[in-house]
Amino acid sequence: MITSTIYRIHVQPRQENGRTHLHAAHQSGITNLTAYHTSRLYFLQGHLAADDVQQIAEKLLADPVTEQWTVGREQLAEGQAI
Repeated sequence: MITSTIYRIHVQPRQENGRTHLHAAHQSGITNLTAYHTSRLYFLQGHLAADDVQQIAEKLLADPVTEQWTVGREQLAEGQAI
């Protein structure tokens, strides 16, 4: 069985301020919304070293001053979806 490594990078702001979006939703009549959080997900596939993935996250996908990130790793069998 052939497997592939998928790296999941989750990027989010260090300080979340969803009040503006929450207020806009309430003004639009969506009053049941109680919280709003933003984040980005990236999925990388390949034979990458852990240091390479960290470098991609830090230098290409996230702003290390204003954002934080976590990296996960999964093995997928051939034909298995993310």
